[in-house]
Amino acid sequence: MRSMILDKFKASAIHLTISAIIIGVFLFLVYSIWYPYPLYVTEGLSEITIILLGVDLVLGPIMTLILYRKDKKYLLLDLSIIIIIQFSAFVYGVNSIAEGRPVYLVFATDVFKTVSPNMIDINTLKDSTLRYSLFSKPIYIYATAPKDPKKRTRLMWSTLSGGKDIEQLPEYYQSYNKNIDKVMSKQFRYNNFLKKHPDLQNILISTLHKYKLTQANSALFLLLGKKKETFVIIDLATGHIIDFINPAVL
Repeated sequence: MRSMILDKFKASAIHLTISAIIIGVFLFLVYSIWYPYPLYVTEGLSEITIILLGVDLVLGPIMTLILYRKDKKYLLLDLSIIIIIQFSAFVYGVNSIAEGRPVYLVFATDVFKTVSPNMIDINTLKDSTLRYSLFSKPIYIYATAPKDPKKRTRLMWSTLSGGKDIEQLPEYYQSYNKNIDKVMSKQFRYNNFLKKHPDLQNILISTLHKYKLTQANSALFLLLGKKKETFVIIDLATGHIIDFINPAVL
């Protein structure tokens, strides 16, 4: 009896270890490339991650613990079913995370917005150098309305009627770096921010100090994620987001 229990725990531990390695490698990819800080916060990634961990790190090994018995007649069939269930759940989780990842950080009008593959038709992208790949980090994009009055009016009515807004239309995507001066001219003034959120002054100062920045060589913008919106701090030297003001306190 004791030997059987030990065998069960050993099989479950092996299952858990293999699952942890696979999921650990995948989550490293997710948090370092697909959803770099602070995007995993604004996109609500933790919800999907918890489900993924629950199924693959808890349910799978527990099922092995319950069903494993060395001399069981249909042990191979039981283990195969467990693996199929776990693999199916993993694939579903990977697909959900991949399709929902922010492949673009689009600056439109005066805010940044996250854009996922399932929100756009990438085939309408005119500049092939702006195309994302499976292992690319979010790409900064500048989107501007068409100069043609008819196209501009059509876009406006499409947006007002519930259609796609400009950040979801790759045909209007332009190089972010080539338009960075236009972007910076729309920055949210620190004074205005502190008037609205005086309680966040110390947080803002400490955040700038952490990166050896000041209000003179940094900029503040609103970032609209799928789950949360937050103010992000941008280094003027690179034009890229370096940190954000905790969305939980906004």
